[in-house]
This record gives sequence, C-alpha cells and structure tokens, in this order.
Amino acid sequence: MDRDTRHKLDRLTAALTRMGRLLVALSGGVDSAALLCLAARTAEHVEAATVDSPLTPRRDLADAEAIVRLAGVRWHRLRLDERTEADVRLNPPDRCYRCKRLRFGRLVDLAAAKGLGAVVDGANADDSADDRPGMRAAAELGVRSPLLEAGLTKADLRQIARDLGLPVADKPAAACLATRMEVGVELDSALLRRIDRAEAFLQDLGLGLVRCRVRGKAAVIEVEPTQIARLTEDQTRQRVVAKLTELGFDPVTVSLRGYGGFIG
Repeated sequence: MDRDTRHKLDRLTAALTRMGRLLVALSGGVDSAALLCLAARTAEHVEAATVDSPLTPRRDLADAEAIVRLAGVRWHRLRLDERTEADVRLNPPDRCYRCKRLRFGRLVDLAAAKGLGAVVDGANADDSADDRPGMRAAAELGVRSPLLEAGLTKADLRQIARDLGLPVADKPAAACLATRMEVGVELDSALLRRIDRAEAFLQDLGLGLVRCRVRGKAAVIEVEPTQIARLTEDQTRQRVVAKLTELGFDPVTVSLRGYGGFIG
C-alpha cells in the first residue's frame, strides 16, 4: 500500500472511531465490503444492513451475506419492494433518487430503532465525479460517506480489499436492476428476474462487468470493450443466444460501443 493510500486509510480509521455505533449500508460490492470490515475493526459497535428488493441482483445478496460472516457483525436483511410506490414503479426520470430515499429512509429508521448513531454507505471519491442522485438522497437523510470523506478511490479500495482478503476485491461494479430498463417503462418483477438471470449467466462465462439492457423485447448486452471479441466468438455467441432466448429475449444483440456506451 503506498503512502497516499495509507494516509487516507488513517483518516478513515480516525473518522470511524469517532462515529461510535454504526449501521453500514452493505450492497455486496467492494466499497461497502471494505468499509464494513474496516469499521468492524475500529468502531465502537457495527451492524450491517442490505436491502433485499426485486431491484437487487441475487448475487449481491449472496456476496453481502459472505462479507458479513467474514466481518463477524450482525446482519439485517431488509425486505423492501420499492415498486409499491408509483413514483418508483413507473420508472420516471428521477426514479433513482426516489428509490434511494426509500432505501436510506428504512436504514435510518432501523439505526434509530437499534440505538445506532450513524448510517454510513460505500460511496467513494470517484463517485463524486458522476451524477449520483442516490448520494443526494443519502445526504438529505444524514447518511455519511466516510470513504468519500477520506478521499479513498475505487482503486484504493480494491487494494485495501485485497489486503483484507475479501472475495469481492475484484468484483465488477454493480447497479440496481432498474438501470437496465428505459425510463418510463414500468418495473415488472418477472422482467427484473429475467434480467438478473441473464446477467448471472453472462458473468458465469467469465465476461466480467456485464449489463443486459432491455429495449422492447430485445436484450442489448454490454461488456467492456476488451470482452466484445470473446462474447462474439461463435461458440460463446451461440450459448448466449440460446440462453437469453430461453429467458424470453428476442432479438439478442451486443452493443459494439461496450459498457457505458449504449444510447437510446
């Protein structure tokens, strides 16, 4: 670990110590996993909570459960269906903000009920450069982002996670399943499950960061540009088309722009 990362880590440790009794919002990704394990070593008392929702990939829940066992803290699996709120279910342009308000609101309520003084999330310094409605929702509800406050980046956190021996150290970035659907398309539970199953299949092929965008009945697969050639190899292509067709997607296409480049 280089000197700069060590300095930021020292700032984080000092902040976590001052916070006392914490509830960590654990997504199952590398950022919140590293935060939880560091907090468990330094804060007065730590518990973790993960939202179990139709919008949550099942793999993230499994990873969260594994991380909690490593950290040795109490885990709250909060079952929540944000789609009961029309402002989320109808998937308007500000759906992410409204969804995060619901989620963080539940976490704040849980922390208060358990006598935990602060709720913290895994936002990092790189996230501040993006448009993150969820960060605005968190700030409005008093949720702290100690990784961001300490200046830790995604690269820093991957290195810290490796040093801690966390199995998610190299896990690709994840996101709510609703991000695969077009704005204004109602969030259907059956479709969300199909998207999750499609992405799990693609990840099991070793393609790394994957998104299965839905446009009408079509699946538009995004992978990192370096993985496009592998995805379109004949044998892999045939397996992918067969599986996603079985899941009800037709046609099955690939975005040649790669991850993050799909337009429309």
